[in-house]
Amino acid sequence: MPTHDIIDNRKEKLVDHINRILSSTESARFAVGYFFLSGLESIAPRLAGVKELRLLIGNTTNRETLEQLAEGYRRLDLVAEAAEAEAYPKRMDTKRMAGETAGNIRSAIEMMDQTDEAQAVVTTLVRMVVRQAVQIMKDYGGAFVADVVGLGKSYIGAAIVKHFERTDHARALIICPAALKDMWERYNEVYQLNARVLSMGFLREDDDGSVNTLLENVLFKDRDFVLIDESHNLRHRGTQRYKVVEAFLSTGRRCCFLTATPRNKSAWDVYAQIKLFHQDDKTDLPIDPPDLKQYFKLIEDGERNLPDLLANILIRRTRNHILRWYGFDSVTHKQVDPSQFRD
Repeated sequence: MPTHDIIDNRKEKLVDHINRILSSTESARFAVGYFFLSGLESIAPRLAGVKELRLLIGNTTNRETLEQLAEGYRRLDLVAEAAEAEAYPKRMDTKRMAGETAGNIRSAIEMMDQTDEAQAVVTTLVRMVVRQAVQIMKDYGGAFVADVVGLGKSYIGAAIVKHFERTDHARALIICPAALKDMWERYNEVYQLNARVLSMGFLREDDDGSVNTLLENVLFKDRDFVLIDESHNLRHRGTQRYKVVEAFLSTGRRCCFLTATPRNKSAWDVYAQIKLFHQDDKTDLPIDPPDLKQYFKLIEDGERNLPDLLANILIRRTRNHILRWYGFDSVTHKQVDPSQFRD
């Protein structure tokens, strides 16, 4: 035991204490400000005996880490259940199939030696979402792609950018958290998106308080399509980053928002994001009343439902949806029966 109660990672190493505790417990819960998959290596041998592992992670990580962790411990379906409170029929069988199907979808996208069958499934899924998102953007100026974690929102986003680059010769601006910038730079190069990638950390007012940072920057002012990854980071209307993006989109640029959690604490989180591309409260969206602010006040009072509005501008698929309509059983290699699943 240490001679004092401070673990300073000099004389007393945190990893030694964690490994000592893990060797005698079946469950573990960690709260960390920074998290990357590589950091598990020093305690990985001790995790074999841990039946339940829960992580509370700060905002410094990356999507690849989250997805690999969920896949590695076969928790993709449990992540979805926690977020969606979904109940799968025949749980033991469908948990196995859900994890394998989600993994197969990602592998089919990432691997060069794709099978024709897997490629056909992936191509169908991507085309359907891209076509739907493009139409929403044409109708209302912006769209949300809000698939649950692990279903490849980044690939969908890249495909949407590529669509506008090919059809409209669009020059995209991709705005993302700093942790995802390298990933988007890689996508930009590999898929030839002809885009600029900008970290959200650079969305600041000028020294004189002007919010026209992007509009006046030669690198960004001619960008006519905007993709925002993790758009829920723009849910606070009073922040500098929000005001800079709001000014940039006020010129009528089409945009696509990627986020698994468009709503964090209240419906007003969604309202703030919608207002970036739909800056007038008066709306052509099929809602009653046809005024966004009034509609959200009614949502707050319990007199209207947020999903009724989002059905017009948001695309969201769960693992249950993918498994139900596109899944294959790894044992029989036959497509699963959709009737096994509840709506």
